[in-house]
Amino acid sequence: MRFEIIVPVVLALSFVFSLAGVGSATAVVPILIFLGEEFNHAKNAGLFINVISSSSSIHHHHSKGRMEWKIAMMIGIPAFAMAPVGAVFSKMLPREIVLLIFAIFLIYSGTVLFLSRGKKEERRVSSPLLFLLGTLTGFLAGVLGIGGGALVSPILNHLGMDPKRVARITPMTVFLSSIAGFATYTAMGDIDIYLLIAASVPAVIGGYLGAYVMHHHMSAKRMKMVIGAIYYILAVKTIAVIMG
Repeated sequence: MRFEIIVPVVLALSFVFSLAGVGSATAVVPILIFLGEEFNHAKNAGLFINVISSSSSIHHHHSKGRMEWKIAMMIGIPAFAMAPVGAVFSKMLPREIVLLIFAIFLIYSGTVLFLSRGKKEERRVSSPLLFLLGTLTGFLAGVLGIGGGALVSPILNHLGMDPKRVARITPMTVFLSSIAGFATYTAMGDIDIYLLIAASVPAVIGGYLGAYVMHHHMSAKRMKMVIGAIYYILAVKTIAVIMG
């Protein structure tokens, strides 16, 4: 295991992705695979990192009185219920199929962020739509080991929510879907304790620093552009892994 690479990579990615309230596993999973980690161990480590970094983000937002608890739980509860289903289903799929779904998902998320435009007035998102979003998020979180924030964030932006408000909603969805997925993968034996230890401390630091910078120094437009570009880069890297 390459601790000298994993620690700074997790620190950097947790920082960047928490700028938009998105779990860093979206980036960590393919990079760990590229570094030679076993696929399901990488997914479980990514989920664990999301649990840690989203906890840090939730604490920061809550301490500032900015958490959007009602909407966060309307998405987070179905996500929590469906993540184990996705994790079990992923064990039935070939590795290449899961990675292909992952690449398509990244391209979609990046495209939505680039095409979405700021609106003067927010749109209200209906409760059934939030529940459906949570259900889909949890399932994909379990399949891909990503926590679900990379799906929730661009869709809520596309539906008309302010990006900074979205960043206060997605950490709870990430936390609930990730902890359920992590527990499921662990129960199935897909766990590397040393990998989890190496990732946890930088994930906490990066997640907290990213949330702080987002509130004080990051514009909504810049936030969307940065995260969208990262999604595209990771999609290319994921396809490269598939082609091997």
